[in-house]
Amino acid sequence: MDECVEQLRAHVASGVDRIILIQDRYQPEQIEIIAREIVPRSADAALTLSRPGEPTRSLTAAIERA
Repeated sequence: MDECVEQLRAHVASGVDRIILIQDRYQPEQIEIIAREIVPRSADAALTLSRPGEPTRSLTAAIERA
């Protein structure tokens, strides 16, 4: 998990403003780990969630609503 957080921070620091996470198989546990463990630790990376045709919104806010 630490490695994932550090990689996200490095991407953002290099200028990346969007990261797309694609799962091999849909596993709700993976989404929950990302939401509960990785996003809060990467808060300074300003992670956002968007779908095609929808405005970008905070990933943390979307998770809290779910």
